[in-house]
Amino acid sequence: MKRGTQKKLADMAGTSEAHISQILSGKGRPSWWLAKRLGHITGTEPLTWLDGTPEEIREALLRKEAD
Repeated sequence: MKRGTQKKLADMAGTSEAHISQILSGKGRPSWWLAKRLGHITGTEPLTWLDGTPEEIREALLRKEAD
């Protein structure tokens, strides 16, 4: 995910860009509330954000972009 896109996602989700970066790199995990919010914003499943690997999260985002 591009830096500008991470910032936009962070703003929409009400979290920091650094937190989104940590989640996407596998160095951090979102709370259940944030996972639900990210799922809603991106059209992905919240469990992907909670339990998915960075690769699984990126694949889910790419699938949604292709839809």
